[in-house]
Amino acid sequence: MLCVEVVTSATSFSNFNIFYEWIFYNHKSFATQAIVLTIVMMQLFVISLILLLPLTLAVSVYSETKEAFEFSPDDIFMGEEILQLFSKSASTKDLKIVPTDQDVGKDMVTLVTERGYSIETHYVTTSDGYILTVFNIPYGKNSDSSSRNKYPVILQHGLLDSSYSWITNFEDQSLGYLLADAGFDVWFGNNRGNRYGRNHTKLNPDDGTDAFWKFTWDEMAAYDLPAIINYVNDKTKSQVSWIGHSEGTIQMFAAGTITSSSKAVGKALEKLDLFVALAPVAYVHHLKSKDLSILAHTRIVDRFLKNGVYEFLPYGGLTNVLPQICRLTPEVCHIFMRTLFGPSRNLNDTRLQVYVSQTPAGTSVYNMDHWIQGVRRNNFQMYDYGSIDENMKHYRQRDPPKYELKEFQPKVALFSGSNDFLADPKDVKQLVEELPAEKIVYQDVQVIYIF
Repeated sequence: MLCVEVVTSATSFSNFNIFYEWIFYNHKSFATQAIVLTIVMMQLFVISLILLLPLTLAVSVYSETKEAFEFSPDDIFMGEEILQLFSKSASTKDLKIVPTDQDVGKDMVTLVTERGYSIETHYVTTSDGYILTVFNIPYGKNSDSSSRNKYPVILQHGLLDSSYSWITNFEDQSLGYLLADAGFDVWFGNNRGNRYGRNHTKLNPDDGTDAFWKFTWDEMAAYDLPAIINYVNDKTKSQVSWIGHSEGTIQMFAAGTITSSSKAVGKALEKLDLFVALAPVAYVHHLKSKDLSILAHTRIVDRFLKNGVYEFLPYGGLTNVLPQICRLTPEVCHIFMRTLFGPSRNLNDTRLQVYVSQTPAGTSVYNMDHWIQGVRRNNFQMYDYGSIDENMKHYRQRDPPKYELKEFQPKVALFSGSNDFLADPKDVKQLVEELPAEKIVYQDVQVIYIF
């Protein structure tokens, strides 16, 4: 009974009711109605999370989220700013159910194979024992094994994502296929903790302890990145390029600053020809996503750790439910994603059900905490363990060491968007100003006009 009360309370905050009344009273368009439905989806998302938690943790989550939502509707949902955004872009037509896409639920190998490409599965073991699944499309669709491409490039995914994100669309829309057909030997990395990185030489991710899960993007920079680069270099006998998105960029920005203190990282980056940063992040203090900002300014993550929950949004939970939601209400699903990530004119609503059938792919709660620290503090530094004693044990100093971007070594090409809610232009500007100018070989900002 208590669990039911917690769930009911957590999804019916007084501010939500105020917001509903405000929006229905002042706005009658389809766009605003879609926003209300988006809020309902967000509530369902909260319900799903809470029902999966132990009772004591559910109560803690309710307490923290209730405190977080004690703001005005304008503070949480950006009020008129959001309304203007959606009223310019949302159609006045009724919501339409789309057919189930045949690609829903298909994994990386199945989807690539059905597109007519050859794909190989490799396993990379890091120096601290994590076993990462790395995929390879060695040549284009109209080639064969006798004409393996010569130029290796590694594609590294973003937060809560996996290598799947690079091949989820059609051949003329997915970077993985486009590069293979253009003559590149395409390799797809996966970071520890996602669905393709839940293996270890000694540790068990399902043993109920944090032994496997005690990592953040610090370790992705120090261990995952060099292991993947070394493996691809060894297989191809060639310099490699690294194309990262979001988390796939922060681990490279971190790695590129520690080449003098980490010989392993330094040697690996000697094999790197170029780093291409898509939605580049080192700083995330100014992110516009209110949902993630709320998460960052509560203590929910702390509660997870204190209650023995160490894996965050693992594959197989929401990915079993979200495809149906996005099939039944694709426009609403689209708007929900835009409130998280920002506006886009290139998102295919009918494919949303495919995207969410494999994403989120999971990570560690510690990793989410590290991202949250960046949102709160506006710094680019190693993980803060929360106490002087713990920091002294790990770093031999009271505070976590900072990543000095002025020491960054790889050549980098930067691609960002003017309305990215996660890689905010202010944070990108700070990143660019701190990087050595001679290391930036190209920079492009995609200006997105909202209409």
